This record gives sequence, C-alpha cells and structure tokens, in this order.
Amino acid sequence: MNRIEKFLAALDKERRRQVEAVILRITANDLAGMDVKKLRGRAQEFRVRVGSMRIQYVRIGDENRIFSIDWRSSHTY
Repeated sequence: MNRIEKFLAALDKERRRQVEAVILRITANDLAGMDVKKLRGRAQEFRVRVGSMRIQYVRIGDENRIFSIDWRSSHTY
C-alpha cells in the first residue's frame, strides 16, 4: 500500500469520499471552481485545498498525477 492509500484508509468515511471525489476531478482535469494554486519554484506542480487537507499533483502533458496528500501544516503548501 502506498502513502496516498494509507492516508485515505486512515480517514473517516465521509472525508475519504470527499477527497476521492476531488482526486477524480483532478485526474479528469475538471478543475473549475476548485482552490488550485501553482507551487512556487516548481515546474508544473500544483496543490488543491480540501478543507484542512492539501492534495498535490503534477501536470505531465495533458495528464494530472497525484503525488501527495497531507494535512495542512506550516510545512505543507
């Protein structure tokens, strides 16, 4: 099990459903109305805010790939 799967498994059912819906939208490139910001100093890396969680993804060509999900902290973008 990778780090993203472990993070999702630790969430309660409602939050997991919410985060999975956002992940599906990110991978489908349906970003309208979402809180998306480009990460400064990083090529083609973005973050989406979901409450107190941050989903980071990288844009490769026409595809978005999730590489990190974590709780917001002073070290999270």
